[in-house]
Amino acid sequence: VSINRDVPPNTSQDNVRKLRRILAGKLDPDWTSDIQPRVLRQRGASSPNTPVDQNSDLFKESKVLNITLKDKDGLSYAISESQMQSFHEWLVEKASCEMEFIWDDLGAHFFPRWIRRGVCIEKPGQSCSWPPGMKCRPSGSKALQLLHWKCEDAANEETKKRAFGGDELDRIRRQVSFSPSAVLWQNSPSWHGKNRMTRAGPWRGRNGGQFTPEERELLRQRRARRLIKQLSVEDKGMLCYWQNQKYLVSDSCTCSCG
Repeated sequence: VSINRDVPPNTSQDNVRKLRRILAGKLDPDWTSDIQPRVLRQRGASSPNTPVDQNSDLFKESKVLNITLKDKDGLSYAISESQMQSFHEWLVEKASCEMEFIWDDLGAHFFPRWIRRGVCIEKPGQSCSWPPGMKCRPSGSKALQLLHWKCEDAANEETKKRAFGGDELDRIRRQVSFSPSAVLWQNSPSWHGKNRMTRAGPWRGRNGGQFTPEERELLRQRRARRLIKQLSVEDKGMLCYWQNQKYLVSDSCTCSCG
């Protein structure tokens, strides 16, 4: 499979609206953008100047530690409650990992083309633990739903099945049916997309009631396949189309061993 860059995707405003509809309900504006964000790099919230959240899990864990303070002669001694509170806050601050969030441009062959990812910040000569030895490492990831523009041999039947659903679309048609009145109205010349829900009456699932969440998801997939077909381009023996693609980004850091 190769991308033919002589057949670039059309990213006109009308097409962008359709791409958004394909990803309806799956776009995450905090992690993706179809335009360049104003701020491309930003530090995480757990910086040294940020007050420690006393309701955080890390702070609660520090409170149950059995801490004994000793002087230089090895004798135990007590400190005030406020001093102990400050000590717990210092421990949490020491173990908190800071992240830098960076917006990356994946290029015109992805929609949305801008994605946000987190990078663990390593401070030279410093450790996130006491005693030293542990480091801040990625501890979690987030799956972003994107569209990827790809081009394949148009003469290959498997290409069209991958692009437009093939057997999958037939399965969706079998699983979802409309009430008779809605079907009749859909087939009439005066039916328009913007009036679907009002003039045709409520659409109904196979059991005659309102659509279940599963049926609504199948309808969303069916609509997405139709839009993908509308936006596809066949040129120079290549079929180019938008394909759903998951993209993993790091979203959290934890102080941990090597």
